[in-house]
Amino acid sequence: MSSTKLVDAADLRAGIARRRISHGDVAVAIGVSRKYVQMILAGRRDAPARRKQMIDDWV
Repeated sequence: MSSTKLVDAADLRAGIARRRISHGDVAVAIGVSRKYVQMILAGRRDAPARRKQMIDDWV
């Protein structure tokens, strides 16, 4: 298990919304589908590596 504390889905969504970034833009930037980004942001997928990418790039 990783010792890195990840931001929860609500905080991640809020950070992306504050910057007015679309889910599609996030998907292209991290190399996954828009649907997968939506699932991560809804909290249905943990995806710690992808969540870290979103935090590093967008939040």
